Amino acid sequence: MDAILEVILNALLTNPISLKLIGFWLLFTFVFWFLFANLMWIKRGVESGQWTGWRKWVAYAVGYTILIPGYLYDVLYNYTWGSLMFWQFPRKGEPTFTARLKRTVFDNGWRGTVARFVCRYLVEPNDEKHCGEYKHG
Repeated sequence: MDAILEVILNALLTNPISLKLIGFWLLFTFVFWFLFANLMWIKRGVESGQWTGWRKWVAYAVGYTILIPGYLYDVLYNYTWGSLMFWQFPRKGEPTFTARLKRTVFDNGWRGTVARFVCRYLVEPNDEKHCGEYKHG
């Protein structure tokens, strides 16, 4: 099994097309994370009462400006890069990447490991329990 992984990794890392694909995946993942992290920052500011008056309305305006294209980006990411990341298309009723993560964190295989990693280090530092109730590990 290790020899097979070594051959696959060697092929991926020496092929210029694969390197571009990995670069695009990293770029799209960063943009997705950046949108999510900023939206959750705005949400926390509004919910905590930190912003009142005109600041609250500016936060709503900026938040919805991020939310609407962000949701479309979430669905697009789930059907493209998310499908490549988990090597499967989303199930029916799983339009968003979050919906996929909420199901996959309970998987005992490698997909569950990937989902728990994404939840633990990218998602939940910005919005606790966004991936649902599961044990880190």
